[in-house]
Amino acid sequence: MPSHSVPAAMPSSEGIPETNPTSAPSPTSPCSGAEESLEQRPSTGQEEHYRRLVELSPDLVLLLDEEGIVRYANLASLDILRVTRPREVHGRSLEDFFADKASLQTREVVERIKTAGADTPLEEIRFRRMDQTWFYAELLASPFLHQGEHMTHLVVRDVTRRKEAEQARKKMRRRLLATVALFLTTLAAFGSYHIYLYTESTEFCGKFCHSVMGPDLALHQRSAHSQVSCAECHIGHGAAWYIKAKLSGFRQVYATSTGNYSRPIKTPIHNLRPAMETCEECHSGRVYYSNRDKVYFRFPAESDLLDPQVTLVRLHVGGFLPDTGKAVGIHWHAGHDAHVEYRTDDPQRLKIKELRVSEKGKTRRYVRADWPDPAPDTPWRTMDCTDCHNRVAHRYESQEEALDRLLFQGKLNTSLPHLKKAALEALSRKYPPGSEAGKGILESLESYYKSRLPDLFDRLRPSLAAEAQTLSSLAYRINVSMEMNIGWNNYLNLLGHQNELGCFRCHDDQHVGESGKTVSQSCDSCHDIPIDGVPLSRLEPAARALVMLRQVEPGSGFPLSRK
Repeated sequence: MPSHSVPAAMPSSEGIPETNPTSAPSPTSPCSGAEESLEQRPSTGQEEHYRRLVELSPDLVLLLDEEGIVRYANLASLDILRVTRPREVHGRSLEDFFADKASLQTREVVERIKTAGADTPLEEIRFRRMDQTWFYAELLASPFLHQGEHMTHLVVRDVTRRKEAEQARKKMRRRLLATVALFLTTLAAFGSYHIYLYTESTEFCGKFCHSVMGPDLALHQRSAHSQVSCAECHIGHGAAWYIKAKLSGFRQVYATSTGNYSRPIKTPIHNLRPAMETCEECHSGRVYYSNRDKVYFRFPAESDLLDPQVTLVRLHVGGFLPDTGKAVGIHWHAGHDAHVEYRTDDPQRLKIKELRVSEKGKTRRYVRADWPDPAPDTPWRTMDCTDCHNRVAHRYESQEEALDRLLFQGKLNTSLPHLKKAALEALSRKYPPGSEAGKGILESLESYYKSRLPDLFDRLRPSLAAEAQTLSSLAYRINVSMEMNIGWNNYLNLLGHQNELGCFRCHDDQHVGESGKTVSQSCDSCHDIPIDGVPLSRLEPAARALVMLRQVEPGSGFPLSRK
């Protein structure tokens, strides 16, 4: 093997090998002295971080000696190679893992990996599992030196789904020629490839094709998912769902052109693709999240608007623990080791009659007796991300949430007396579409102050126009659409339970199991509340510092500013 100058590494047993803290980390195999456990060897923070990084990597990592013999495999081998322990792979030759072992391509790949003096280019090949099944894999090999011995760090990534998607797309394009001939003819006339890409864009979905989605498009552009296209969540990858979505899209375009559609648009909860095929393309379900602090600032209408009430909620998010193979915390509900299902006749899925939990080969069923039984043919739905994160990219606010946000950001004049009460009253009214909302909000504010504070009205009146404009553009128009019959709280956010739904659909102490045990409503199951509605001025310095580090609106300019 060619000589190359790379950092040495210190191996460990089952865990990731320790690296030289003065060099870039490079894992090696468990050689001599490898039986010593990680707990028995001192390590730097950098080493520990690197070990965990490789050990928890979703990609398969193999370490090979000069002969191409496996000396180490990370935890991903359990799922990818289908073994019960990573050590079952140790001592096997690299050629044993190639499905076409005798092919010329296989021999060339093995030779390049063994003799590479630098990182090898990406190789794509069929990789064999221990149960003799195979998958498409991308290989990337990097050489390094350990105790005078040349080693190779091999990363194996499963790209089967990508290959299948590529094959499905080719088949889909052939079938679309017969089913949507007119659509493809139009694409060919105006440049088929570029128009095809345009039909997958957010602009096409939200403006040109489904123009009635204007309010949701505006919310999407303000959300954390603004750089994610509509198609990535509402369609996902693969030919079958693509065709289904496009055929449905033709019906929706026809309904839009004729004006025959629901106002407001109904949430498409009955034909959504499973979250494992959309959300988990980016958000892995096999990751553990530590506790997350969420801060809420509330401005009671009768209190000083410069001294909001603070609530700090510590969420036990949890997730998948690789060491135990189990999921814990809030994300246990959508974990891969426990299966949660429910049945309901409620089209909004707010009244859940019964649910069942399958875990460790056992199934527990819980029923709420005071709600009617669903029809016998009502299917069971598997709980996933969207059952809680139902408004993730299109979240509408309540009047109070919108006002608290504007007050927190310093967008409103907090020196005006009774501001929140007057603003709530103004926002709660209905106004005609367009610019009339700003005019109506101004009239409502003037009416309030003229009737409630007549002595101050003349002095306050000049500043009300700016407040009305802010309330109209930054609160009313982004949450209310008279054209689409969207009012405040039309679309409920089921994340948490601030609206007395969300978690309480199941966690209500009224869903009873066969043993008599109920689905608990205990607050401690999902969160702690270290600070509960305490005025900011009364917080201890340490608590105030914690709150400011966890504020929900980065860059908002807190402490509150006066206009």
